[in-house]
Amino acid sequence: MLEPKTHPVPENLVDDEKLKATLRKMGVALVFTVVSAVALYVMVRDNGWFLGTYIHLASTVAAAAIAAWSFYWYASRYHPRYDVLGVTVVFGDTDYFVPKHIMQNFIYTEVIEPFREVAEERGLHPLDLIKGVTVMLTPDKPTFLQLVAIGMTWPWKNYSRVWAPHVLNPGAFAYELKLHACHDLFPGRDEGEDIEWMKKKGIL
Repeated sequence: MLEPKTHPVPENLVDDEKLKATLRKMGVALVFTVVSAVALYVMVRDNGWFLGTYIHLASTVAAAAIAAWSFYWYASRYHPRYDVLGVTVVFGDTDYFVPKHIMQNFIYTEVIEPFREVAEERGLHPLDLIKGVTVMLTPDKPTFLQLVAIGMTWPWKNYSRVWAPHVLNPGAFAYELKLHACHDLFPGRDEGEDIEWMKKKGIL
């Protein structure tokens, strides 16, 4: 297990990603606020204050409040992330942040190389098997219904959740990526069959 706060989160990674997410989510509310404010100004200028303008004022204030709340909510909750070897890694717990170069070496060693021979036999690059996958590193063990584990995968969603302290654990983070690779090779096959196949191939 990785010790907490082993690696600091780069300031530019946090700030840039938060800003991008905030701007995307605020967009609609901000546009509505500006349009509504301009319309309110025209209404008051031409007709003075009446019931309709007060209603319009209330909707403008509400839109502005939504925009402000969106900024606060996303700025405080959006998680740093990066893309590496076609995989998006999202750090839901920044105490267990791993620099990109370390993650790249880890995925390459634990996932790419073990699948290289199988992928190339099919005319594929092993990177193709995990391209587009998102892994969320969570502060608590992932849960689904009554099941609790250090890692869970939904291959049809290209999505996995891994308990953050196990970010560099071959039996957790890398294991979930291997399940995605198997799903790409054998769509629709269950996890038990994938595990047996990987054991026979020496991948597990």
